[in-house]
Amino acid sequence: MKVFAALAAFLLLTACASAPAVREQAAASPCLPGGAQCAIYDFAMADERVLRANGEAIEVECPWTSDDLSAEQRQARCAGLIEMAANLIAQRLSGVLGEIRPEQVDYRDSGECVDINGRVGSCYRKLRAQVPLPWIVPRPGAAAADPGLR
Repeated sequence: MKVFAALAAFLLLTACASAPAVREQAAASPCLPGGAQCAIYDFAMADERVLRANGEAIEVECPWTSDDLSAEQRQARCAGLIEMAANLIAQRLSGVLGEIRPEQVDYRDSGECVDINGRVGSCYRKLRAQVPLPWIVPRPGAAAADPGLR
């Protein structure tokens, strides 16, 4: 009986370990158009389906930063993070997505000032980055759907 229980536990653990944690990761991504805020981490981890759903560009939320930093310092901090995320994506999608050049990323101050500490005078600001997605390989089926390419 103990051998049967041990074998059943082993088979159950093996099945659980090989099952995907999220069956439809794209459906849960905050980086889908109309989704929640697409943070830099979410952008870096987004799969091809999620990125393609955004078309030619994706809007990415930069981390909140203290108002003590200048606009240039906030943008430089975000640009470094966006560049690292773009490098991760480039490694995963080489041959499908072209190089995301840092000078092509557009940064906009959201204009929001949020007091997250509960102290008078503390203000945290947010930037948004509009990141181009230079697709090398068109979306599957895109050529057949475009009547101008026939």
